[in-house]
Amino acid sequence: EALIIACEVRDVLLHGNFNLRGWATNNPKVANELGEIASVPLRSLPEDGTSAKILGLIWETRNDVLGFNVEATSLTFTRRGLLSRLAGLYDPLGLISPVTISGKIQMKSLVVKGLDWDDPVDLEQKRWWNNWNHQLIELGKLKFPRCISSLGGDDIQRQLHVFCDASEDGFCAGVVDRIWNRWTTEYLPTLLTRNKWSTKMINIPLGTEVLVVGTPEARSKWKMGTVTDIHPSEDGLVRAVTIRTPEGVMKRPITKICPLQPLTKSSDQQAN
Repeated sequence: EALIIACEVRDVLLHGNFNLRGWATNNPKVANELGEIASVPLRSLPEDGTSAKILGLIWETRNDVLGFNVEATSLTFTRRGLLSRLAGLYDPLGLISPVTISGKIQMKSLVVKGLDWDDPVDLEQKRWWNNWNHQLIELGKLKFPRCISSLGGDDIQRQLHVFCDASEDGFCAGVVDRIWNRWTTEYLPTLLTRNKWSTKMINIPLGTEVLVVGTPEARSKWKMGTVTDIHPSEDGLVRAVTIRTPEGVMKRPITKICPLQPLTKSSDQQAN
């Protein structure tokens, strides 16, 4: 399996002219076979506690765990200096999110206060950042198993919705991100489905809350408004509506709006 993945990764990157220059593995068999296939420098890491730096993380081959190497350093107590320290925490897997999120929240508070890049922070903020910086050294003691899987059974898909040891702000941000992702990728497409030929069209009533479709923005930023007037054609079917939005009043065909609630026969009678 490791050989298959390695070859697939190499082939995919070659399409973009990215030539992998080296590999590292703690499996001698994989090292031998991959060396013959890849024809590139390859490090075979013995299972004696040797560690390697992989994607910014420390990989201890004996226990097959990932860790962090955070160097002690003094802080420059300005937005620029603090952001530099925060950006130095490379965490591609989100393993230390509770630590990085707390720093990002404090950084946001400096922006809200209107602090310029090289303005010094106040005494309270300096104490907080000093304490945060001292705690970073403890990250070197954390070890995470490289492979995490359930005991028995075949998992179809694994997803992390919320991490329980985060701050309240981080907890809420995780939930909101999950909701908006499902809103734009799952819910809105079902509202946009039109069974024009197989189902009788129902007229949209006044007061219906809708999203205006077709604007340049992403789905999550479509304008929301209320139907204030309807424009039926000679056959009695509403073909266009007038919508009031926070930006003003606009007229749109019904094919360019998305009702936020399914239309029913009772709403059709209300429109008539």
